[in-house]
Amino acid sequence: MVTNPIFPPVERAFMDDDARVWLRIHGQADWMIITRGRAAVDRIRLPRNAEWLTASGMTLWAQQANDDELPVLVRYRLVKR
Repeated sequence: MVTNPIFPPVERAFMDDDARVWLRIHGQADWMIITRGRAAVDRIRLPRNAEWLTASGMTLWAQQANDDELPVLVRYRLVKR
């Protein structure tokens, strides 16, 4: 786990195809999305049981368990409100 004075404790971190950094806040379902040269630009919430795999553009791929507890691939499309 990484902590520093700028961000809350980070549980996971990934970089996507667009060089954005995705940081998952420890103990939460929130992800902070950071682009080059900018502070946090967005914050999203995924289901806690979603295992983030990769992102490209505004599409996020995750693995989740279905009702039978079998892993399934899920595609999320990120949209601005």
